[in-house]
Amino acid sequence: MRKVAVSMMLVAFAATSALGSVATFTDATGLPGETVQLAISVGTNADTGFDSADVVIGGDLAFTFDYDPAWTAAFASTFAPAAIGIYTNDVYVGGGNPTAVASPIALGMITTTIPAGAMDGDTYDFYINPDMDGFSALGAGGVPEALAGMGTVTVVPEPATIALLGLGAVGLLRRRK
Repeated sequence: MRKVAVSMMLVAFAATSALGSVATFTDATGLPGETVQLAISVGTNADTGFDSADVVIGGDLAFTFDYDPAWTAAFASTFAPAAIGIYTNDVYVGGGNPTAVASPIALGMITTTIPAGAMDGDTYDFYINPDMDGFSALGAGGVPEALAGMGTVTVVPEPATIALLGLGAVGLLRRRK
């Protein structure tokens, strides 16, 4: 009996590693107080695509999530985005379909606001991490495979700050002469 169970586990592991699940985020930059967006797409390396998705998106900042129209058109069912408390800021999303959908596919858009007191160079991460949430995955034929990815929002200096730095540099250069 043990040999059969071990063999079944090995077959399941081989099937899950064939998908090559990946989440891709677009990074964003912005000024303090500015609202920015990060797009997320998910997919597999397999030509067969996937037919189920269970995804927890976490973030360093509060955010809202909206499905991409391509996602809602491709899936027969989708989950209403809902916070589930795994991370301070999170949302659970996903869907299911009787047949596999093409891969990769746009999942949706994160919208967040950079804190007003943020400093130049500060970064805020958004992530899908199955090691932390325990279940973010894409599936094919009932076999799930872990899904991971990360995106970053970086604070850029305000134009007035850059202008002041430039004037200061000019002043230092003139003083040296």
